[in-house]
Amino acid sequence: MQHKRLVIVWLSTDRQAAIDMAMLYARDSLLNGWWQEVDFFLWGPTVDAAANSEPVQTEIELMQSVGVQVTACLACASRYHVVDQLEQAGIPCRGLGEQLTEDLAEGSPVIFI
Repeated sequence: MQHKRLVIVWLSTDRQAAIDMAMLYARDSLLNGWWQEVDFFLWGPTVDAAANSEPVQTEIELMQSVGVQVTACLACASRYHVVDQLEQAGIPCRGLGEQLTEDLAEGSPVIFI
């Protein structure tokens, strides 16, 4: 089975690695047709960076502009008190555990950074 959807889970506090690797790859993957769909999950402390770091917000907007689906972990966003900020920025917050489990069980490619 050939997978056409990539999942990237950003959970590291290293913002520059996310910008220079994960976000760049997510965006370029769609622009270059390497993947038909890319989901980018914000997990753990990354929700705080997405809500409060201008460089991170800029990169997220660029990803979204080319079709990357960016979603934040609701439990994490609640823990960091940034649900409203993320949703106002166009980043939906929802439970991601079940989705990630399904992706892994189906053999979807998942990158953790």
